[in-house]
Amino acid sequence: MPLETPYVVIVGALLDSNLVNPDSGQWPHYHVRLIANNQVMDSAINLKSLTEVKIEYRRRQFPLDDARFANIVALGDGVHPLAQTSASGALDYVRHNGLTGTTGWTLQSGDNLIAELNALLGGVVRIYIFGAAYSTGVGVHDVHMNQGDPDESPFQHLDGIWQDGGILFQYGGLQHRLEMLQIKFETQSLYTDDQGHPILLRRPKNYYEYIPRWRWPPGDPMKSRERQILVENGLFQLAAWAALIGESSPEVNEALSRELHSELTRRLEGASPDHITRVAGYIVEMGRQFRTSGR
Repeated sequence: MPLETPYVVIVGALLDSNLVNPDSGQWPHYHVRLIANNQVMDSAINLKSLTEVKIEYRRRQFPLDDARFANIVALGDGVHPLAQTSASGALDYVRHNGLTGTTGWTLQSGDNLIAELNALLGGVVRIYIFGAAYSTGVGVHDVHMNQGDPDESPFQHLDGIWQDGGILFQYGGLQHRLEMLQIKFETQSLYTDDQGHPILLRRPKNYYEYIPRWRWPPGDPMKSRERQILVENGLFQLAAWAALIGESSPEVNEALSRELHSELTRRLEGASPDHITRVAGYIVEMGRQFRTSGR
């Protein structure tokens, strides 16, 4: 099901922020206010947890003219409702090219996420904050992942796809760029079905620390440098769970395949999509061979 209020993005210049610890409530909110055409727009952002369930965050940088955010950057200042689709500019941590992947997340500890946001606010020209619209007043909350909550969560009924919160920062000058701050709770899964509910993955029994080349299946499409990069960065762990692709439900197969392609694209910078697809297919075959050979 979707959020209780419309999914929107507020766009404008930074007016002020209040990142002082309230030290109250389970998940204290911190406020960043934007201004657009003399209208003040508030945001309530979870940057800290006072419970056992902590917050995770990740920063990603993009060129200012990145096509994946072109329709958002083209928006005028103000409040903009977004359809919960891939074409609207909505965010989805599981499906949005550039925002997917399970690596690079930092667990919130103390005030580290507060410090991260403070740093991102320095020198920012324009800010785009995604989340659920306030029911009263002008602003957004739920500025975090809004899917993947576990079955026991009281928030799972709000889960849906293409409705994740987050903050996009635009910088000018000599270092013109976009930076995205993604925020999620550590219990939220990065594998979800078409309803935004978590997909339970069957964990492989074996993780392969090292396997000599003569044990690899034939037809290796990797170049020497690519092979070195992958071996040094968890090739055999990738192969262990990639072997499940094609042997699970369609939703799990799609999620695993998407994750494998995302990981390979990140690790093999500059590789063409066709080459990534060939390497991915080989790694799936590698995992299956190692599993059947008892490794």
